[in-house]
Amino acid sequence: MTGRKAKGRGAAAPARILGGDILGGDPPDGAGEHLRRGLSNRHIQLIAIGGAIGTGLFLGAGKSISVAGPSILLVYT
Repeated sequence: MTGRKAKGRGAAAPARILGGDILGGDPPDGAGEHLRRGLSNRHIQLIAIGGAIGTGLFLGAGKSISVAGPSILLVYT
């Protein structure tokens, strides 16, 4: 070890973004020709309901696993 301090240990320089900024700007040529926004209100509602059901199942399984302890390995194998 030479005792020299490493250069550049301060704040990191901001990253450069090529082709426009993250939140806006024009898409590249031909990038959005085949894309469209096709989600209806019903689709969004079903995605939200599925997320709520999935969260409930995950939390319910966690509660059961914490009560069962190590014996849960016998159940799931």
